[in-house]
Amino acid sequence: MNNEGFWVAIVAAVVAICFALTLLFAFQANAHDWYDFECCSERDCAPVIYSLRLPNGDLKVSTKNGFGIVTKETKKKSSRDNEEHACMLPNSQRVICFYEPLNY
Repeated sequence: MNNEGFWVAIVAAVVAICFALTLLFAFQANAHDWYDFECCSERDCAPVIYSLRLPNGDLKVSTKNGFGIVTKETKKKSSRDNEEHACMLPNSQRVICFYEPLNY
């Protein structure tokens, strides 16, 4: 490969990486667009990866921020994408808000 071809390949790779990162961040920003600020602080909400109904009626949830417990006292909101989302501080089991599907 000559010197010119090498630089063309480098520039093409950089452009491809920038494009991929732009798409990644654009989709992450859209996911947070509808979380309420009082619940999320623009960083604490995430889709629920796994949920388990406990015998006492509480719900144990797992997100990228860790595990949390949704109790009767947890603030509940309607999910705009009909999926479960939990807002909690990282490394804390306290769920601030729980977004639930409409017909939950």
